[in-house]
Amino acid sequence: MNIHIYFTVLIILFNLGNLYSNIPIDNESLVQMARRYGTPLYVYHEERVRENYHRLSKAFKSRYPQCEVYYAVKANSHPALLHILRDEGAGFDCSCIEEVQLVRQLGVPTEKMICTGAYVSCDDMEKILAHGVQINFDSISVLERFSQGTIPDCVSFRINPGIGMSGCEGLIFAGEDAKFGVSQHLAESAYSKAKQLGAKRFGAHMMTGSNILDPSYFPAIVETLFDIIGPIAEKLDITFDYVDLGGSFGIPYHPDDLPLDIEEIAERVIAVVNRKLAQYSMGKPKIVLEPGRYLVGDAGVLLTQVTSVKEEAQKYIGVDAGINTLYFIEGAYRHIIPLGPMHSSQVAPANVVGPLCTNKDIFARDFPLPIDIQEGDYLCICDVGAYGYAKASQFNTRPRCAEVLLSNGKSYLIRQSEKLEDLFKKTSIPYHLLQRE
Repeated sequence: MNIHIYFTVLIILFNLGNLYSNIPIDNESLVQMARRYGTPLYVYHEERVRENYHRLSKAFKSRYPQCEVYYAVKANSHPALLHILRDEGAGFDCSCIEEVQLVRQLGVPTEKMICTGAYVSCDDMEKILAHGVQINFDSISVLERFSQGTIPDCVSFRINPGIGMSGCEGLIFAGEDAKFGVSQHLAESAYSKAKQLGAKRFGAHMMTGSNILDPSYFPAIVETLFDIIGPIAEKLDITFDYVDLGGSFGIPYHPDDLPLDIEEIAERVIAVVNRKLAQYSMGKPKIVLEPGRYLVGDAGVLLTQVTSVKEEAQKYIGVDAGINTLYFIEGAYRHIIPLGPMHSSQVAPANVVGPLCTNKDIFARDFPLPIDIQEGDYLCICDVGAYGYAKASQFNTRPRCAEVLLSNGKSYLIRQSEKLEDLFKKTSIPYHLLQRE
């Protein structure tokens, strides 16, 4: 569909109460929330998170009952979202000791947690193991920290299968240039060393990319992983308690993107899993999925207010959110919707830019927006529930914004916006500098 025609239809749909991101608007409109809580403002939809979890979990568990969904905490670590997913039965994929501690504070049992860190310090490793959380080790060198009899009973390695994929963000985590995991060529040595040190049970993990919308990739990469660990299981006579397939499930950011048919993907992936388990006589290990973006990405939007409209050689729509509010990878796409009263059906290309002192502070170039956009209007940036606030910064001495949860038609402030004093409350000025005043 032509983007100009699409956008005209989009505006009409919005005013009928629908968003491109499929988040239903509750009793309070987004404009009312923007006015009530201020902007920039992240808004998350509780029911959407639950729907996403149920869709993914049902698709895989119905085909392989030993499959578990572990939410990737790094995508958005707000405790309210973690509570929602915990209540639904999700496990949690942590990337560091701080995420382990956060999830443990919610009362999540250690058997519902996995930690996959990169280049973890000895001190942090000891703390994670002390919590009793299963670790996916990132390198063989980690084994040097253990002597005979001190190694964890179950040892798992993150495997770099040699290939990876990503959406337009370019977030590839496997291959020759990736810093993550044990090379497929060294995987056998890793498991052999762990067995020599006394490990009795084993696991395997991979995470190869992010935001992938190519359905053929998932069964292909799963087959690659099993063709690495299957022969190892046979040769070393070891048993895998679990195989962690990672995440990478993408969401459609662009109107032309097709959403993943998760039922089809589950069917194809589990067919590969069952075939490879039989081929290598691996029994029925637990299969783990680690989605982050898929569960919370399209459950969040960012509301921002137009602060300036400048028309020179190009048209610039200035807003109060910047790349400090929503980290933006050049070349990526975020869909933007004007909020409020019906705007003109005539559109013109405009650059949507933030207030930071860098020319990288741009959310969209030549994006079709109504020609009557003006200061004081509100814009909605869709599908930012994952890696939005999680990557926010205080660059340019700008406080981070508030967050709101929509639940059963009501809005709840779940994080207050920061004030200037919050940025510096843990700083101090040496006494001798104060004496010079």
